[in-house]
Amino acid sequence: MTDLSKPPRPEVILFDWDGTLADSFALLFAAYNHVADHFEMPHFTQEQVILNTRRSSRDIFPELFGERAAEASDVFYAYIREHQLSHLNPKAGAEALLKELSDAGLKMAIVSNMHHGMLVQSVEKLGWDMYFPVVLGAGQAVRDKPAPDPLLLACEKLGANPQHHPIWYIGDTETDMMAARDAGVIPVLIGHGARTISDCERVGIRPYFTKNFTELISTFEK
Repeated sequence: MTDLSKPPRPEVILFDWDGTLADSFALLFAAYNHVADHFEMPHFTQEQVILNTRRSSRDIFPELFGERAAEASDVFYAYIREHQLSHLNPKAGAEALLKELSDAGLKMAIVSNMHHGMLVQSVEKLGWDMYFPVVLGAGQAVRDKPAPDPLLLACEKLGANPQHHPIWYIGDTETDMMAARDAGVIPVLIGHGARTISDCERVGIRPYFTKNFTELISTFEK
């Protein structure tokens, strides 16, 4: 780990999915612009899509598409369903890290704003369901990230209490770090995503930082 002092060794690690364990930005970018074509709207820029993906579709689509949000959601997820598994790419070092943590006996879960059914499919496609007894996508908690609800639900399902167990949440955006802070777990920002420490500082959070999974693995080998 770099930046700040090393956080306490965790008993539980929660992971974000998109941008953290998996790289599906190209798919999301194409899906957003497929919806734009459907509505004959201007295409979204990459930066706009990055900003949109920090929140769940059930939160952001009404702002983007108004009263046609449900239609937009149908078009968006139909495209994702058709193309998701062919665009599924794990982040470098993710498999090695998960094996290391599993061998060390850590409990793990995924907490994402991705559509729940598609998230489960993606995890199973990579064969990672053996690492994750708990997988939570959008809509599984009362509120999605940046609210803390899904993180707290994951902790409950794992039998872990943030007040009594050191728990990390590893993500790649300030939204993830906000959810971690408000859930009372330790925010850990991974450097291979789209956002930086500065983005987190702008919302009043100074997370622990690791450049990539190779660096993170080294902290468990010492």
